[in-house]
Amino acid sequence: MTSSDERAGPVPVGSWARPEVVALNRLPMTTFLREDADVLSLDGAWSFTLLNRPGGAVRCATTVQVPGCWTMQDVGDPPQYTNIRMPFPGPPPHVPEENPTGVYRRSVDIPEAWRGSRVVLHVGGADSVLYVEVDGRPVGMGTDSRLGQEFDLTDLVTPGRPCELVLTVVRWSAASYLEDQDHWYHAGLHRSVLLYRTPRVHLADVRAVTDRDPATGTGLLTVHATTGEARSEGAQVRVLLDGEPVGAARARWEHPTNVHANAYLFTGRGATVAAEVPAVAAWSAEHPHLSDLRVELVDADGALLDAVGLRVGFRRVEVRGHELLVNGRAVLVKGVNRHDHDPRTGKTVSRAVMRRDVELMKAHNLNAVRTSHYPNDPYLYDVCDELGMYVVDEANLETHAYLRSLLTASEWGPAVLERVTRMALRDKNHPCVVMWSLGNESGWAPILDAAAAWLRAYDPTRPVHYENGYLDGSLAGGLTPPESWRVPRRETDVVPPMYPSVEHLEEWATAGQLPERPLIMCEYAHAMNNSGGDLDRYWAAIERHPGLQGGFVWD
Repeated sequence: MTSSDERAGPVPVGSWARPEVVALNRLPMTTFLREDADVLSLDGAWSFTLLNRPGGAVRCATTVQVPGCWTMQDVGDPPQYTNIRMPFPGPPPHVPEENPTGVYRRSVDIPEAWRGSRVVLHVGGADSVLYVEVDGRPVGMGTDSRLGQEFDLTDLVTPGRPCELVLTVVRWSAASYLEDQDHWYHAGLHRSVLLYRTPRVHLADVRAVTDRDPATGTGLLTVHATTGEARSEGAQVRVLLDGEPVGAARARWEHPTNVHANAYLFTGRGATVAAEVPAVAAWSAEHPHLSDLRVELVDADGALLDAVGLRVGFRRVEVRGHELLVNGRAVLVKGVNRHDHDPRTGKTVSRAVMRRDVELMKAHNLNAVRTSHYPNDPYLYDVCDELGMYVVDEANLETHAYLRSLLTASEWGPAVLERVTRMALRDKNHPCVVMWSLGNESGWAPILDAAAAWLRAYDPTRPVHYENGYLDGSLAGGLTPPESWRVPRRETDVVPPMYPSVEHLEEWATAGQLPERPLIMCEYAHAMNNSGGDLDRYWAAIERHPGLQGGFVWD
């Protein structure tokens, strides 16, 4: 690895310690939709060098497996566990001078068959800051350890020839202050790495919005297909559901000369197709009915330019009065919290283990999971769609060590919005996701109201969840927990307390008219030390009192 000055290229030196530096040259987040034939897996053995700091001295040179946490591969940098306090001294945004930095290197043969295609690097998860180089040239960087990052390599690689790909991961960063969860801290490329290709004129993303009227059984499908910058005049987007055509629309691009058309008529690249689907089966945790959606981009003569497929489910999720309704019926949330964690591989969790997790939940009559406290591996959501599990999808945001102060500083705002919006952009098509969560134990700040407002505007089909605003309101206003739960808040559509007593739940449920939102415990039944038990009393209260709709067990 070169020195930090040389390596950083267009990235400011020390950018890992600057909260406002979120990403550079990273592609917008999309749902990953490419088929195996267009994918080149880079999983496996990588040359690995561990430095004591970015651009610093070599501590270890070896070979490691990707995906895999280097903290679990005997390189001399172990995992660390903390709760509340950071694993290094502060204050924000300072990081330690001794800062383990992993340099992953391998030669990649770009297939000759990819000539003329667009080539994209996909890094599924890098803990905590990622820098990308190709043949010694800086490509870009990005933060958020629990979401994928993509970089366009089209102009940097040549099909039929090898290139050297270098991925540098800095363990501690300003972003670490936003990822202060109660868990084992790991480091490295903990999810899969791959290259994929698309045609030059391609579908960049698909957003499939579904609804189903519980009274009539009629579904509504609205497909927003986004195209890339390269254009094909007269192209159309065609949509098929379970093999049957449901509609088509002409694809849009910017007008090449008409300024006023671009300013007042153009609403974005791509096309929108909407169609009614009569007598469609509903998706629910009990009956997870899925349909196959295919979206095609064809040229003016009808020749196929690009196509992607995904599975969709028709259901309606809403908060009405003091109830969370799925398909018009109130549900009792019998949920658990889940970390991506394996005792042998850390944050790298195999598909077999993820599927087994959900199978065990279903076998024990659970119907919901909260992805505490970050977006889980994308495969988990596929399994929840398939087997039937309600998901509260949580952004990778926790500032526990500086809970009531960090987000009030404006320099952290861009990172918060990136984490929340990119989560929704990745997971938008999963019927299992019934609520978005802004994060965990990060106090309250105006940026959280802004993030919630963005979610509601982008996706009005799902409520927004966030617990810690109620705690902040209680502390600031001197209120008891039940009193604070009755105060309207902008950053959440539900009341999701953490470890309430049964007495406080009953007080909230019986002290006058219920608020226009349900109470669903985001965490309860924490068995650390000697605090487990009372599940019978919790569920007696939940089943007795309207407005109480269950919760998510911690452990």
